[in-house]
Amino acid sequence: MKAQQHAVEANRGTGWLGWMNLPYNQEEIVSEIEKVANTSGKTFKYFVVLGIGGSALGPIAVHQALNHLHYNELPDSKRPGPKFYVEDNIDPERMAALMDVIELDKACFCIISKSGGTAETMSQYLIVTEALKAQVGADWAKHIIAVTDHEKGNLIKLAKENGFVTFYIPDGVGGRFSEMCPVGLVPRPAAASTSARCSRARRRWMSAARRTI
Repeated sequence: MKAQQHAVEANRGTGWLGWMNLPYNQEEIVSEIEKVANTSGKTFKYFVVLGIGGSALGPIAVHQALNHLHYNELPDSKRPGPKFYVEDNIDPERMAALMDVIELDKACFCIISKSGGTAETMSQYLIVTEALKAQVGADWAKHIIAVTDHEKGNLIKLAKENGFVTFYIPDGVGGRFSEMCPVGLVPRPAAASTSARCSRARRRWMSAARRTI
């Protein structure tokens, strides 16, 4: 066991172990995310995550763990952030139901795809952007935040072309570990849980885990 632990430690932060350094190297990103979240919280009434797999399950888990059980039903005076939704399905009825309960001109959509080409997520993107363009016109891009690879895939190309606020998923990070990078950090302040506080908690957990192995 000790030999395996030493091997992991020797390669931490590289290749598929890139996630191991996330609790320690995200401070600058967290600061920028919280600036964007502060602005978004004042500008938008709804924050919608579009993603699938870990890009949806992580934000859902943190939201359910840390927030009021009926967070979206709370009155504005008691709810500390925008109403929070995570859509991980392109079922037409589900997307239509979302549109029934939000006001597009007051909604921010966070598009999460590491590959930048996830079929379900990019289909959601097309549905949402078409609706935004019809509703808010030339300002539609101000309603989009992209979380994706820094150079690969269609989403980063669209982000650069349209000037989306963009955060990057580090190399070597994916799946269940992506909650420790912008995949999980961007939705967190919108769901009324500070990224900085959660990052500190992750550092404590990681340090304790390393001591016990």
